[in-house]
Amino acid sequence: MDTLPVPTSPGQLSADWLTFALNEGGFAGAVVSDIEVSPLDATSGNSGSYAIVKLAYSNRAEGAPESLFAKMTAESFRGFLGNSHVREIAAYKEYLPILGISVPRLYYGVAQPEGGPAILLLEDMSAHRLGDFNVGATEAEIAATVATLVKIHSPYWGNEQLIHDDRLLIDTYAGEHSTYQNSEFLAGLAAGIPEDERLSDYIARTLALIGEGFEALGARIMASPRTLAHTDFRIDNLLYSGPPAEPEVTVFDWGVVGSLRGTYDLASFLTSAYMPTCKNAAQDPIDMYYRELLEAGVTGYLCEDLKVDYATAALLMLHRRVTGIHWAKIKQAPDQVLAMRRTGLHRCARHIELLRLADILD
Repeated sequence: MDTLPVPTSPGQLSADWLTFALNEGGFAGAVVSDIEVSPLDATSGNSGSYAIVKLAYSNRAEGAPESLFAKMTAESFRGFLGNSHVREIAAYKEYLPILGISVPRLYYGVAQPEGGPAILLLEDMSAHRLGDFNVGATEAEIAATVATLVKIHSPYWGNEQLIHDDRLLIDTYAGEHSTYQNSEFLAGLAAGIPEDERLSDYIARTLALIGEGFEALGARIMASPRTLAHTDFRIDNLLYSGPPAEPEVTVFDWGVVGSLRGTYDLASFLTSAYMPTCKNAAQDPIDMYYRELLEAGVTGYLCEDLKVDYATAALLMLHRRVTGIHWAKIKQAPDQVLAMRRTGLHRCARHIELLRLADILD
């Protein structure tokens, strides 16, 4: 059985291979007799192949799932993804268990280095509500998500050992983005947005600020105190369940887990989910994050530093949103992907403008 190749697309999944994988994953004696595979479109623009798989057993081991989510490396994206599946498996097995947050259970995972074949078999959580750029998050969802972030960040706050794990993304802004950082490039991308979706003058000036100070922005977000960071903590990488007033948050897609300042995740979420109507609101989620960090035992981090860190991270999110549209066009992504990315860009830009975040750094 160990000679079977790792599936890289939904059509390559088989009962025999899943029998092998589940036994390797701890479900001793499980024998899968039949499967029903439902491929999923990667409409968010992510790379890879995905499927929900329903399982029938001739012998079902205790706890073996009735269905699961299969996440595979698509053939054409192996080099682009690099070691993302290696990172994700490490996160599920080593970094996440101590956090006490909701994540999909990893049933089985295998990933070869340097972008080789890889697959993760994860808990099927398709019954949960997926976060949506177009909808944003409710006040209750924002509060629950901020609390979840604190649970992720506080145990690893200031842990410099993370930078020695070469499976994690450590040098996110240490050079590989330099081709896309100058102000002329960013202004050119912004100018390519349709006239009726054009960004404001304030955001145009913000893009110029990013281009001129990109290296300093990146250096600050990579400086101590670092923590474990999801680094792609957008609303569409979150699932919500339970009563609307007390939702539970499930965090998935840990393929770019790394080590950065915690505000990077906070900005990734809030610029995709939260539209402030008053910068002095009593339930300001940025202040909420800071208070809960202190309650969790984080020390030596000044509120003034957090404000600058948040503004820094939000501008880096704007950079990601603009360049994300650029790459979607180059890769001829489907119209729904471009539409989603434009929605994300405008929500991020509006968030930055309402809070005047560029003014903090100018």
